[in-house]
Amino acid sequence: MKKTKRLSAFLLASLISAGTVSSLSAGANADSFYYYTHIDGKDSRKDFEEALENCAFKIPVENEILGGCYVLNIDNPKAALYGTPGYYKIIRMDDAISDDIQIWADPDIDVEKIRQSVYELYPDAEISSYLIDFGAPEVFGGEHIPDIWRGVTIKAFKDKLPYHEAKEKNITLENAEKLHDIIAQNGGVRSFLFRENPIKASVTYTTLTCYGPFEENETYDEFEKYISENNMNCHLYYNNYFKSIDFLSYDNLSAEDYYKIAEKIYRDINTKPYISWSKSGNQSDEITFDLHNYISGDANDDDQLALSDAVAILQSIGNPDDYELTPQGEYNADITGDKDGITNLDALTVQRKLLKLE
Repeated sequence: MKKTKRLSAFLLASLISAGTVSSLSAGANADSFYYYTHIDGKDSRKDFEEALENCAFKIPVENEILGGCYVLNIDNPKAALYGTPGYYKIIRMDDAISDDIQIWADPDIDVEKIRQSVYELYPDAEISSYLIDFGAPEVFGGEHIPDIWRGVTIKAFKDKLPYHEAKEKNITLENAEKLHDIIAQNGGVRSFLFRENPIKASVTYTTLTCYGPFEENETYDEFEKYISENNMNCHLYYNNYFKSIDFLSYDNLSAEDYYKIAEKIYRDINTKPYISWSKSGNQSDEITFDLHNYISGDANDDDQLALSDAVAILQSIGNPDDYELTPQGEYNADITGDKDGITNLDALTVQRKLLKLE
């Protein structure tokens, strides 16, 4: 739906250079994938996940002995791990809960039809239905005026799943829109909200090529000899706090290159990397999209259509850092081009709507 120019990503408070911004040097979207001390929630989770997939190196923990060593200190061995460029630390994507859909409707809406529509897209879905009376209560002996609403909550799966499995099975905005159109076509829907729940991540204190813990001189000479014998353009950094040694290259290497260095060291001298995980993590913000009671073209998300919406669209295109739309505003604004992202044509369409030309 949206193609936000500036992708906010994360590192945690444990990042050595907390607050420093560093762009990646290679890979798709690399020049717009930034490191912060937290997931700041300004950009969509979809954008972050695309940057993670395109710019970071997915550590092969499933099949390789070396890859498996990176999960030694993790409670969940199925956790998805990524090597990050720049500082070459390891990001752990924790287990995820399902995104969900919250429907409020007339009490007699066909719940069974809703279930059938959902199960066609999500066979493992968890669906709950309930009635709530929002009517005015009795006051000073007055009569209670009932106002019964049907609530339906939809989740793609129960409990939590490993990050990649959850990503594969989760509800997408596109499918949420399809379900809305199917369920709302016969009337009775009062509200239809799609919620992207937070994703959680943690980062290591140490790097992909960190070894230890040991005293400074215990194996330093051995590693120095190994570097020399293999003509590696690297130097060693001794971390006094962790009692560890890092291999740091003088070349501009990718995270995958550093993983290959660790793999070579393991094969040559049977030494596994030393990993120390941060005990704290962080998460993205929860984002809710109103798919039923929104105003098409309402880019500034103020519940009305005006010329200011066309201006907001053009400003967000020309200077996205200073004029960033809310997720709902971006959803509202993308009204032309079959969900091709916000363009000048969307601003033009807003103006045409205001002039009653559409």
